[in-house]
Amino acid sequence: MYVTSDYAMLFRKRQRPDHRRISNREMDVLRLIGREMTLTDIASHLFISKHTVISHRRNLLSKFGAKNTAGLIRKAFEYGFFRLETVGETARMSHESVLSQAS
Repeated sequence: MYVTSDYAMLFRKRQRPDHRRISNREMDVLRLIGREMTLTDIASHLFISKHTVISHRRNLLSKFGAKNTAGLIRKAFEYGFFRLETVGETARMSHESVLSQAS
């Protein structure tokens, strides 16, 4: 069976990751990736090894169906895990949109 890329894209968009399946530590890693931190910086910040950060990132890529980190962040925005808030002249990223609504 052949599926057009447009249909496949719509199908993938409907498969939004369930925020309950994303661990707290994965959410921490996602938030810090969104703040443009390197894997080494994230490991230091969270007091875990760089290899553990890589494992969390790999799990996030799989759960979001993303090919790379840029795609992961894009999908996190699309699915409402992040949103941009404008404060004065500065835009900042918020990761509390989905988590606060789900509780």
